[in-house]
Amino acid sequence: MADNPSNKDKIQQVLIKQENEELKENQHKEIDYHRYWKDMYEKEHKLRQEAEGELTIIKGIGNTSPEMKVLNKENEGLKKENSELREDNKKLANEIDDRLNQIRKSGL
Repeated sequence: MADNPSNKDKIQQVLIKQENEELKENQHKEIDYHRYWKDMYEKEHKLRQEAEGELTIIKGIGNTSPEMKVLNKENEGLKKENSELREDNKKLANEIDDRLNQIRKSGL
């Protein structure tokens, strides 16, 4: 059976139809792939913006908030008290050493 022009046309149309379907399928896959990465980028971008906003708030509150001012003032007071107690401790240690030396000299 020899191929007549009508059979060749039919075969060519079938091949063109198959190629078009494959192209559409590949195009659909590319669109899905692009959409997936776009969605991922948008989610990550949003998360980064939220994290940066939170960090800005934390930095802003950190040293200027009334709570931090109170805590810093309390910390300074405790540092001063610690320093005074250390000085008192040194004085008491020196007194004890002096008394022990006096006792030793007196022969007891």
